[in-house]
Amino acid sequence: MTISGIFNWTQVLHDNSGVFAPPPAGTTNDKGWGTLGLNFSYAPVERWEITYGATYDVFNKNYEETFAVTVGAGYAF
Repeated sequence: MTISGIFNWTQVLHDNSGVFAPPPAGTTNDKGWGTLGLNFSYAPVERWEITYGATYDVFNKNYEETFAVTVGAGYAF
């Protein structure tokens, strides 16, 4: 069994959203946010692996909240 943590940083390098349609008063466009999560991996028998993961966006101001779940299985040959 393997448990691993994840942290990814997303940085917006160029944004044209304020050029033609400025954001509402008092808001700012996100220029960066992180994705935080955990992955679990388990090998019930030789050559088979079952995986499960969950991630959530943190420091996200203007975009919708994102929560993602992944489930998978693998076979090594």
